[in-house]
Amino acid sequence: MSQCPCIRVMARRLLVLCGMLLLVAGSLRAADTASFDFPIKDSSDIPPRLANPVKQIISSDNIGYTIFALQPANPGEEVLVTVVFEDGTEGGPSLLWIDDSGQQVTLSASLSDGVVGKNQRTVAIPVASALSGGRFVISGDQSKILRARIDWLAPVPTLAAADQRPGRYLINDRLIPVDAVNGQPPVVEPDAWIGKVFEAFLQEEPAAVDGAVEFVVPLGAAASQVLLSARFLGLPLDQGVTVWLNGSYMGELRPQVPSLNDAGYVVNDSGESTYAGWRAGALLIRASDFQQGDNSLVLSTKSTGVYIRDAALQFRPVTTPTSSTEQAASSGDSVDLDSQNLDLSP
Repeated sequence: MSQCPCIRVMARRLLVLCGMLLLVAGSLRAADTASFDFPIKDSSDIPPRLANPVKQIISSDNIGYTIFALQPANPGEEVLVTVVFEDGTEGGPSLLWIDDSGQQVTLSASLSDGVVGKNQRTVAIPVASALSGGRFVISGDQSKILRARIDWLAPVPTLAAADQRPGRYLINDRLIPVDAVNGQPPVVEPDAWIGKVFEAFLQEEPAAVDGAVEFVVPLGAAASQVLLSARFLGLPLDQGVTVWLNGSYMGELRPQVPSLNDAGYVVNDSGESTYAGWRAGALLIRASDFQQGDNSLVLSTKSTGVYIRDAALQFRPVTTPTSSTEQAASSGDSVDLDSQNLDLSP
């Protein structure tokens, strides 16, 4: 019993120390990250690294725009804007850039992915524009915009193996490629060899799961290992997706839970924390359960409003590719599958 007071004192000291660390870390991050929840409240305060207060103008039908006036970025910095919003089939908000001369450039005509649910998109402001300063504008239905986050990124050297996909931006422990932040609709990567592994994409655009979704996978040669990967939107954070192959249960694919620093965390009307945006996950499937010819791959969930995109299968063949094939794969080009006796097209 005599040890209890000491334990309590140590705990209090630890909490004080943690609080001090959080304050220091928060002040360091504030200069490089700014987050704004919508609707924007009128204020005369000028946030750090902005030239003026954030201004939001909304008409009676909720159509309007929000203006962020940015100070010039530091040399070597790049600026990313993340918008969290309610996506829909009618389209999403647009993102514009206006320089000091009044010239306007459309960074993204629509951030929508053509899905229904909470989503987020990140767009890079052109380097020359960020260095000179100016205004970026989020235009559209302001009632559907949940949050905007601005990140000023400093260059950090990164080493990557030859068989890894390069990522230019690091945000919330995620490497993001250049073409993911250009404001344009995503483009499906071609089937290709990655080192000694062949990757085949199963879809070209997002699809609603609606309880279950099936992919037919033709297989012309045996594989020693198979990995299924996909990204999901609208799937509750505590749920996974059940995977079936030719009627046999393969397991549950659980998408990664993002860092709590991610801009996509929002609170719904019930007070529960939900996530806006796509989450990636993967599941290793028994290669012996694949059969020659067509295979039925079914993904199912008990939740509604779930979407899937970028579903892909990685195959490690029983016989490895030739050296010439590996060289072609390292350059990112697709390979003639007929020469490898493989037929993995979706």
